[in-house]
Amino acid sequence: MNRTLCSISIYACFLGLAGCAVSDSMRDTDQYLEDANYHQAYWAMEAARRENPNDPAIERRFWELRVIYLLAQAREMVFHNRDTEALHILERVLVLDPENPTAYIWIRKAKAKLAIDAIEEGEIRSKRGELSGALRSYNEALTYQPEDPDALRGIEQLDSIWAERRELAHERFMQGIRAMAEQKYKQTKYQMDNALEQDPALEQAKLQRSRAMRRLAEQRFEEAVEMEEASFFAPALSNYIFVKTVIPDWEGIDEAIAKLESEVKAIDLAEQGEMAVLRGEFDKAHQLLEEAFETCTFSKLTIGQKLELVRDRELGYQYMDAKDLELEFHYEEALAAFKAIAESSNGGYEDVLSRINDLEAAIAAAEEGHAAGLKAEEAGDLAMALESFEEVLIHYPGYKDLEERIREIKAKLKASEKGS
Repeated sequence: MNRTLCSISIYACFLGLAGCAVSDSMRDTDQYLEDANYHQAYWAMEAARRENPNDPAIERRFWELRVIYLLAQAREMVFHNRDTEALHILERVLVLDPENPTAYIWIRKAKAKLAIDAIEEGEIRSKRGELSGALRSYNEALTYQPEDPDALRGIEQLDSIWAERRELAHERFMQGIRAMAEQKYKQTKYQMDNALEQDPALEQAKLQRSRAMRRLAEQRFEEAVEMEEASFFAPALSNYIFVKTVIPDWEGIDEAIAKLESEVKAIDLAEQGEMAVLRGEFDKAHQLLEEAFETCTFSKLTIGQKLELVRDRELGYQYMDAKDLELEFHYEEALAAFKAIAESSNGGYEDVLSRINDLEAAIAAAEEGHAAGLKAEEAGDLAMALESFEEVLIHYPGYKDLEERIREIKAKLKASEKGS
């Protein structure tokens, strides 16, 4: 029979044979114990204790039953893989009953299970290359089972792996030292990184890597200055940022970064402006390029030239629109468009001024001929009106509704000839 159950059965018999007065709570306790319902038995005993606060026999039996209750709790937790919680409860049992054999049995079972779990975790971490984590897991297993052969074997295997890695780290370290002697700082950093990957505790590799990084920062700073002078602002900025990452207190590095960040931003805005021009979005292009001009320090000339090109391109589009209006005989609209171009370009854009003069002359002649035709028509001189209106169309094809009016006059003249 399970030793826990033996202990419980003994306590149950003891409780049932005691010579004290039997209350309802006590009878409930006995019944619950017979049914192996230790939780309810414990709380029934607690009720009996409250009913008989000065009964030493009940007090003694209460604490004996509390041990039974805690043992049952711990056993259930072990069955449900809650072994750490079970250990805490079993420690409380030993406080009440330091020699309790059943508590020691379940402590050994819980620790054995926890050791197995820790060893399995160590194996998983070892396969992943998480050697430090694996070592912690194996050592945790040894806290539960100090002589566990699987945990000791796992630690032995880790020692072997670490020995190989330390040897490889030393080899990479020496390759890095040789590269440093040849002033090959990138290669030095690469080898020291490899050495530290194998042995993160290799302090000499950390020191040599730091020295190599400083030399690289000095080289990158010199390259950045040259790039900046050649107007290669983006790569220069990248180099300055690298320098600050390695040597944060490098004199003037913050100012250099801030300056080129503005420059790179301006160049980006200018490129966006150029794309807007290609889409015909001239207002947006102007806005972007003007912002770029205000942002930059070194690129003002270039961006200023781009602004001029945008203006020229926009005037070119406006010029073509104005010419199309003229070709479609919308002279008033074409005249207004050419005048707007002349104002924007100070009158110096291609043949705008001559076109303005020609359109103004054509419109004036058309208006004059139209007025003469109307006067002749009112006087009844349809032939003269027809001649005047046809003269208008020579200067301004499509002027108002003259084509329809001319057809009407011709019809009237034709009818007049037939009548005569």
